[in-house]
Amino acid sequence: MMTRGVNKEYIFNDKFQRDMILKIIEEKMQEEPFKVVAYCVMGNHLHLIIHTDKQTLIEVMKKKYYR
Repeated sequence: MMTRGVNKEYIFNDKFQRDMILKIIEEKMQEEPFKVVAYCVMGNHLHLIIHTDKQTLIEVMKKKYYR
């Protein structure tokens, strides 16, 4: 899976934002049955390799995250 900012704009401007997306992913792993095999967070996009046994990737990714 890859997600990118609109017009390739930066979505992770600093270390805090990059750390926050990893924390959100870690929290979602506690709620949903998936594992992150590999990841790469860059300034304007994010790559994830996700493994899930019971759900499709779409079902995992469409879940909303509310803080």
